[in-house]
Amino acid sequence: MQTFDAPIGLRERKREETRARLEEAAVEIALADGIEHATVDAISAAANVSPRTFFNYFDSKEDAILGVQDPAIATAAINQKVTEYDGGDVVTAVVSVLAAAMGSRLPDHGVQKSRMKLAKKYPQLLTRQFDQFAAVSGQLIEAIEAILAGSGRFGGQDPDELRTSAELVLTICGGALRATLKSWMAAGGRESQDEITARAISLVNDTKERL
Repeated sequence: MQTFDAPIGLRERKREETRARLEEAAVEIALADGIEHATVDAISAAANVSPRTFFNYFDSKEDAILGVQDPAIATAAINQKVTEYDGGDVVTAVVSVLAAAMGSRLPDHGVQKSRMKLAKKYPQLLTRQFDQFAAVSGQLIEAIEAILAGSGRFGGQDPDELRTSAELVLTICGGALRATLKSWMAAGGRESQDEITARAISLVNDTKERL
């Protein structure tokens, strides 16, 4: 599996800076004026780029608001989590991979908190967030296969059996993450992303113990 731990070049750095400006502008406009006013033209103007440039980074204004990653960036984040896996708890590793696939690279915690407020106000945004899974489903399955194989608990499985196990684990952990996000919204959306991830991990483990 390819890894992405090499330093990024100047061109890629500039692309990340442009992407970050677009995300920040989208979140600020949507939070201040409502999602209906966060148009592609308004976001582009606030980020000082053209609408044509906007579509080099995002397919829609909703993707910019959420910071939905393009498949290449999501794949890099997924692979990084796999390289960090040390043979520990499988559920923790898999949920962390899923969170990485969904998450934004934007480090500003204030922007992330604003994004959570918007997700609570506009629940339909979460549907688009989970569409990220579909875009990188192949990479997610491969990543989970690597985690299962590295755990030592699925030794002896042939490739077809290992893939089936990975697909089942993806369904279970993905469902837990979705359920946790719904619960988070119903409770007022006060928890951080790390706390949401931890709750999803606990949900899987608690359910597993009760079965």
